[in-house]
Amino acid sequence: MARVNASDGIPALDFLGIGGIGMSSLARWAMARGITVTGYDKTPTALTDALASEGATLRFDESLEAWKVPADAWIIYTPAIPADHPQLVAAKAQGRTLMKRAELLGQIANDGTCLAVGGTHGKTTTSAMLAWILSQHQPIQAFLGGIATNFNSNCLPGPAEVSVVEADEFDRSFLHLHPSAAVITSTDADHLDIYGEADSVVDGFRDFAGQVKGPLFAGPGCADLAGAEFYGRPGDRYTYKDVRLEGGVQAFTLVLDGTEIATHAGLPGLHNVENAVAAAALAHAVGMPAAAIAQAIASFRGVARRFDRRASAAGRHYIDDYAHHPTELTRFIEALRGMFPGEKVALLFQPHLYSRTRDFAAGFAEALAGADFVGILPIYAARERAMAGVDSAMLAARIPGAQLVPYDRGAEWLASQPATVVATVGMETPIRQPSQLAPASPDQSGPQQQRQDAFTLRQAWTLITSSRQVLIFFSFLVLFTLALFLQDPILESYGAQVFGMSIASTATLNAVWGMGTLVGLLVAGAWVVPALGKLATARLGCQLILASLLLLVLVGLCGRVSALQLVMALFGLAAGIATNSALVLMLDLTLPQAAGTFVGVWGLAQALSRALGKVFGGALLDLGQALQQAMAWGDSAYPPFALVLLVESGIALAALFALSRVNVHQFREDTGRSLSKVLSLELG
Repeated sequence: MARVNASDGIPALDFLGIGGIGMSSLARWAMARGITVTGYDKTPTALTDALASEGATLRFDESLEAWKVPADAWIIYTPAIPADHPQLVAAKAQGRTLMKRAELLGQIANDGTCLAVGGTHGKTTTSAMLAWILSQHQPIQAFLGGIATNFNSNCLPGPAEVSVVEADEFDRSFLHLHPSAAVITSTDADHLDIYGEADSVVDGFRDFAGQVKGPLFAGPGCADLAGAEFYGRPGDRYTYKDVRLEGGVQAFTLVLDGTEIATHAGLPGLHNVENAVAAAALAHAVGMPAAAIAQAIASFRGVARRFDRRASAAGRHYIDDYAHHPTELTRFIEALRGMFPGEKVALLFQPHLYSRTRDFAAGFAEALAGADFVGILPIYAARERAMAGVDSAMLAARIPGAQLVPYDRGAEWLASQPATVVATVGMETPIRQPSQLAPASPDQSGPQQQRQDAFTLRQAWTLITSSRQVLIFFSFLVLFTLALFLQDPILESYGAQVFGMSIASTATLNAVWGMGTLVGLLVAGAWVVPALGKLATARLGCQLILASLLLLVLVGLCGRVSALQLVMALFGLAAGIATNSALVLMLDLTLPQAAGTFVGVWGLAQALSRALGKVFGGALLDLGQALQQAMAWGDSAYPPFALVLLVESGIALAALFALSRVNVHQFREDTGRSLSKVLSLELG
């Protein structure tokens, strides 16, 4: 078997089942290395669309006629692909290099420091959190079982020595891994269609534990595993205490080998505190400082479809989760009750697999009874065929008041329930238009619709100052925009007096800046924001603006027109990158009911800053000229302009500092609540 490392020349990879979450992360790893990637999947999805946009060539036809891949391509497949799949059969007949997904992952991850997270529950959230924690400290590559919100991806392609891997117990895939260190979050029974009985599941985890070369941590309730250190229990070396709800955030004290430090979980539910401890234990064991770990945990935003708060409007909250095991369902409903105490909960559940529904019917019924209103969708078969006597009706009959709901009527059913919290759980695809879940109301087009039209300047200022985070972000917008335009009134004079440009040619400076801005907007939207994320791109844009302003000061010393034009182009590029990311970040942070108001905040900040730039840019130049005359600095035209640009650089630095104080999690949680309060008090 060929080894996979940075020096191996993999000719090409063809993925059978490329739309799977695990397969897609490997595809992204390969594309990041310039490897040709093709792939088959049954139907198009948002994930396959994303892969196609990133460079993969995809097909949705299993026929041999559609199978047009490089002759030397390795064929990677998942257990979900049936043995009689025409393209898989042909690959075997042709003697192609064939590899299960888990084999390829093992060869990649084992070639370095492999940090693995396994367990029946919580491994996706824990591995994503571990990847986020470590990425703040060192370069890593990561292969995750969900789309981590902080990365907007299920893959960090590296290259890097350290790999974070979700260790999947299905089909005993995790036995292809030989981790340097690992976490096992739980050893509950699951995948009994593979393992047969619960004891075999535990045996599988014990086999995996035996392959861990270094530290191994086991979650509360895990079976005894040789060499494992438990975490999350009172008295454990790695644990937690003092869990409390503060402003909608689950705060707690993290205990790391004797060090206690305050932080908060990015997702509700005690199980997510345990997930945070698991990630922290492994990160600390491999040398990351406790303070940095706690800070990263507080900024972790979760994983798509794990307590995914998709909408809050019209007095109703919509949450989506991929829970498909009774224990996961119980934890999810407990988290709902903790986040929304005393409120009615309507839950629409889709069982995942006939075998799991058969094996855990009693557990599912007990868990679902924790909701006030329960709807059951048809079973999601995935890789399985229908089983006699196993269907949604069998499950619904065990739950008092449960209703059978056709898949295409799910949104309608949720909208009709007298509940303020509605949730979809285990659904193949969540509700695409959350607005469909709003309860019907004859008054819906009245005050709610007119709220933003009725906003006055005083009310807008009340909204801006309703939360420290909103005020910080507004301050950032003002400073950021001022850093873009303070030089505007003096730029042409700078070109004429310091560089000797003609009056006509100085006008080209703003044109060059504008073209650079346009390119920056396009580059940020197409590549930089998807790769780095909104907040990181905004930070990068501000850093580039600061660097451009300092270069603008320095080029005045040489007086070369070509250098000035180049710096202005770079300044425009930086402005475009920062503007794009700041705008999308602002839209991403705001409440749906205040979106229009926040667009207005952006416009207010820009108008205020441009006005201040016009006034203060010229005033600073006059001040510099007066100081030059009073201090006898000579006859050079350069010093007064340098003063303006240095002040502008200081403003850019202040904008960067304000941006560093923006806490996305805090903004979304407690800020959201305070904004809702202001909206209701001010506008009725």
